[in-house]
Amino acid sequence: MHNVFINIKNILSLEQVNEFRILVAAGGTGGHLYPALAVLENIENVSGKKLKALFVGTSNRIESRVVPQSGYEFFPIPISGFKGLFSLDTFTLPFKIARSIGICRNLIRKFKPDVVLCTGAYISYPAGSAAHREKIPLILMESNVAPGKAINMLSQRADLIITSFEESEAYYNENLRSKIICLGNPVRKNICLPLTKEEARKELGLDMQKKTILVFGGSLGAKSINLAINNILFAIEREGWQLVWQIGENYVVQGNFSENVRVYKYIDNMSIAYSACDIVVSRSGATTVSEICATYPQLRTMSRQLMLW
Repeated sequence: MHNVFINIKNILSLEQVNEFRILVAAGGTGGHLYPALAVLENIENVSGKKLKALFVGTSNRIESRVVPQSGYEFFPIPISGFKGLFSLDTFTLPFKIARSIGICRNLIRKFKPDVVLCTGAYISYPAGSAAHREKIPLILMESNVAPGKAINMLSQRADLIITSFEESEAYYNENLRSKIICLGNPVRKNICLPLTKEEARKELGLDMQKKTILVFGGSLGAKSINLAINNILFAIEREGWQLVWQIGENYVVQGNFSENVRVYKYIDNMSIAYSACDIVVSRSGATTVSEICATYPQLRTMSRQLMLW
């Protein structure tokens, strides 16, 4: 984090500024949102400046709920992802992009950020394009080894590109190498300071003695994982194991289950869930793996090899 701010200071003239303003485009999934929140948690400590942050994102995804809960201002933009050639949304997408860029340019003029931070996915493109047109320094964060489409499209306009893996450099044009710095994938403070297993189970009302499995498919849920767990729910019940199961918004558990099975649409404090379990079953998203490694440091070498594979 200290290195991040040194690079920002090289881009900006912050010595005479008491307040650091940042416009953030992050969301769609927790994997894009939580690394941005992790960075903001530390900026004031590292910079010695008062932080003022404004987020842009969609009104129907995780950022619209979590960002205000985290104490930051949130402004919705009408951008959406590509939904296939034969979707009506595809025909309106160019207009949504243009309108979203215009909204972001107006926000930049009013908010006057020192920097714009984008963490990838379709939400990033309007804010990154607006930053370039308004001549505001643009910082990109990529959690995965290979950059996504939005990061790739914005990379030539960026002033700084922060990666999680040294191997990521090979995916960018050679003329961008001087802008790239590898710092790993940031995680939130509460993830880095996990509770003991006993404390976490007490928080969740779980039995202290029973084996406990945590299952989730990222912030949106994963149908394949949910179906698989639903199909073996009888076996989990038969063994007397406890199950902490985040299913997402769009899945309905089939059949009956006992109090050993705790079903959540969304778990706000994943640190407690990680700490309470004996086994984690999840998708291997970059942020998920980083958070699990922060909770269980002994897994770091193995997880890095799997993510590169």
